[in-house]
Amino acid sequence: MALWPPQGNEFTTVLFAPGTSQGHIFEAIAAVDGELVWADGSGELVVVRMPEEQSGLTLFRRGAILVSGAGLPPGCFNYVKT
Repeated sequence: MALWPPQGNEFTTVLFAPGTSQGHIFEAIAAVDGELVWADGSGELVVVRMPEEQSGLTLFRRGAILVSGAGLPPGCFNYVKT
């Protein structure tokens, strides 16, 4: 059961490739009708609230290198707590 993200998880964690421009990241989030919730200092690691009908897989086509809940093993990093 740990292979799939929990139902009703409204947040998706996304890591974009180093050097991805902020404009490109915002365009990618807008393409999935997402809402930026949090970003790290580089702006390349973001947490996004996405509508349930949207797939995080779309973000891979827009420069993401990791998307939580969108495959393994990277999809599991949404569950890591520090």
